Amino acid sequence: MSKHDLIYHIREHNPSAAAEFLNAFDEPALERYLTHLQFTTRPRSGDLWVRNAETPAVVTRGRHKHVVHA
Repeated sequence: MSKHDLIYHIREHNPSAAAEFLNAFDEPALERYLTHLQFTTRPRSGDLWVRNAETPAVVTRGRHKHVVHA
């Protein structure tokens, strides 16, 4: 799927996500986000969504450094 298609499908699930903002991400990141959105819109069936290990759970910014909390 092209980057344009990924952004289109993401915006179908999350219309508040600006195309300009999404365009800053690479295709693998957009694919992960779309997969997450698709999973969260399905009826609950006991399946679990597992966060990709390369994606931090929480990212915050300190005054002088970038801090990542996993």
